[in-house]
Amino acid sequence: MGQTVVRASRIIGLLATAMLVASSCSVLNSSASPQEQGSIDSETVSDEPGTETQTKTDESGYRSFTAAPSQISLHWNDAEGEPYGQLERLRQELEQQGKSVKLVTNSGIYLPGFVPAGLHVEDGVELRPINLNDGEGNFQLLPNGVFYIADGMAGVLESNTYAASGIQPRLAVQSGPQLLADGVIHPEFSETSESTFIRNGVGVTPDGQVLFLMSARPVNLWDFASEFLDRGVTNALYLDGKISAMDEPVDGVPLFPNIPFAGILAVSE
Repeated sequence: MGQTVVRASRIIGLLATAMLVASSCSVLNSSASPQEQGSIDSETVSDEPGTETQTKTDESGYRSFTAAPSQISLHWNDAEGEPYGQLERLRQELEQQGKSVKLVTNSGIYLPGFVPAGLHVEDGVELRPINLNDGEGNFQLLPNGVFYIADGMAGVLESNTYAASGIQPRLAVQSGPQLLADGVIHPEFSETSESTFIRNGVGVTPDGQVLFLMSARPVNLWDFASEFLDRGVTNALYLDGKISAMDEPVDGVPLFPNIPFAGILAVSE
């Protein structure tokens, strides 16, 4: 009985906070099947062990976090099969396991019901398949891509390229659009776009480290992609915007502690 009450209250909590997301996100084709549904977008647009983790908030208006691939994990559901939802809830779970948590951040766009919109692989297990469907919203602003970690190395690949690669990842998350592909900014981005939001994304540095980047002020997609490029990153993936959150211990409280997510990326030791 006790477990039932706890699970029910957790579900109610997620549904309640989801109303905050629904008010600012677009849900497309809600009568379609999950694979045919548009993703929940915040806005619509026309392993090297022993490496030190570094965190900082830049004068340029970005929060950045650099980590070794071996420190990164991906999470969706808890042991009871319910979404973690809140960044702080996952942090507490990992700390109870004796881990020192350096960062938790949302991993990408999701469907109604807190279901990842595309590929989601945790600990080598594929929990959601790759999504190569056409559609609307940021996820289907092609090309989109996959951030993955395999054989101790991190990478970002265009989704079709990844699907044909045969990579067997320890961790993988699909989102979109792909900000940078081999140093080239997404062809649909405009330098003069007036669509500006808080945004977060992930890329791989020239030395193989993983760079998490989040704007501390609203920016357009061109500027966001350019910031990765200015930092030497040539392949980067957009994770989400407007509701993005990056929770670091030094900051105390997450930027948006009451907004739920599906997949969550964590950096821990």
